[in-house]
Amino acid sequence: MPAAAGDIGKTAGFVEISVGVAASTTITKGEVVAFDAGGDCITATSAINVAITGRGVALETVDNSAGADGDLKVRICIAGQVYVVAGATIESNEGLQVDATAGRVGPATIGATVEWNKHLAAFYVGKAATETDTAAAADNDIILVRLL
Repeated sequence: MPAAAGDIGKTAGFVEISVGVAASTTITKGEVVAFDAGGDCITATSAINVAITGRGVALETVDNSAGADGDLKVRICIAGQVYVVAGATIESNEGLQVDATAGRVGPATIGATVEWNKHLAAFYVGKAATETDTAAAADNDIILVRLL
């Protein structure tokens, strides 16, 4: 059975935490998430304010659309290998950032226009089918990433 976004890769070095979900928010398994100013989990976007810190990948779907901040909790991976959805072409071992498509990853920008608020401490390991296929990932591919 092929891996799905949000599935755990290798468990060595894997770190999982549980955090509150922001009010009126649904977190979907496999999404890249961030923490808002109050420390609650939200879907990461490329427009995230620089004051928002922390990143991870949701390990489950939690619907807090009718709740207040922190009413429900979601488990997220903050270190280790986990599957996500590519939002763009990503080369082997390339560093990652939050893609323009919310909750997905794309290649990290470098140079003078780096927007650190979008960067992840992560890199592309391989495609989900084999975990060792390091050919470039395409938009919508399920890929294995290592969060550091």
